[in-house]
Amino acid sequence: MMSPTTSSLPRAMMELVGIMLLKFPPFLRIWIITLVSFNIGGILLFPSVLETKVIFAVLNMGVLLMTFLYQYYGGFTKLLGLAHIFWLALVPWLAFRLATGAVVPESYLMFWLAGVITVNSISLLLDIRDMYQYFYEGMIQPELYWKDQPTTKAE
Repeated sequence: MMSPTTSSLPRAMMELVGIMLLKFPPFLRIWIITLVSFNIGGILLFPSVLETKVIFAVLNMGVLLMTFLYQYYGGFTKLLGLAHIFWLALVPWLAFRLATGAVVPESYLMFWLAGVITVNSISLLLDIRDMYQYFYEGMIQPELYWKDQPTTKAE
């Protein structure tokens, strides 16, 4: 079992952002920016709408869980996808809101929510793959670190 790192929560959060924006391959950077943009876009466009508030709350819970996991395991592992577990409730709830007419059809809000449902669903599929690799294929070591990890010399 790995032990917790000593970095503070705000520092761990900043390291996570740094890894995602500076150390991820370009296509993953674009994906992360798309995912975040869809999930926070409503804050600017529809600040007083219930769905925006729920998405923002779920996003914050996920960010905190991801930061705790990163801090505990000392690097970016496949397990960090577990932070999107809250979306397993969010995505169906948003789809239900759209299906029952709680959101005005053909409105900008409806199109934004459909986008959130789409990108979050794709992300959940990728997270399921990551969880499988973590738990069943033994990919448990951190893959990315903010700082280069010291290497040990073979003796």
